Amino acid sequence: MSPIIRIHPIYRWLALGCLVLTGLLGWSLRQGLRGDDLFFFLTIAAITVWFGHTLCSQIRLNERSIVLQTPLRGVQEVEFRQLVSVMETGRFMKSLSLLYYARQPDGLLDLDRVHHLLLPAVVDQENLLTTIQARIPQ
Repeated sequence: MSPIIRIHPIYRWLALGCLVLTGLLGWSLRQGLRGDDLFFFLTIAAITVWFGHTLCSQIRLNERSIVLQTPLRGVQEVEFRQLVSVMETGRFMKSLSLLYYARQPDGLLDLDRVHHLLLPAVVDQENLLTTIQARIPQ
């Protein structure tokens, strides 16, 4: 089994901070239900779920593919032969963005359709980027 690449610990702090903020906004809703309070409560709750979802994700790199496993989407596997490019994207938290050709049911690549997969930020992102770039077929 291939080793799990560690997700960046900033997601833990962001999820914890948003969870505290969700609790405080929920506490303020006890005094009376207003539209703007409810809006901010639901927004922060959704952001908390998103950070928690990202925190529970796992990235594995094996000899032929990169595998992203998330709690709600399941397993997404992209073989290195499918990759078109990989780049670092984002302003606040840099993450890796993979562009790859879709795989047809018969196993062949559909060169007309390019898909996109955004990986969460990881601890040693530069090493992961160079490893994936080295395995992209030329």
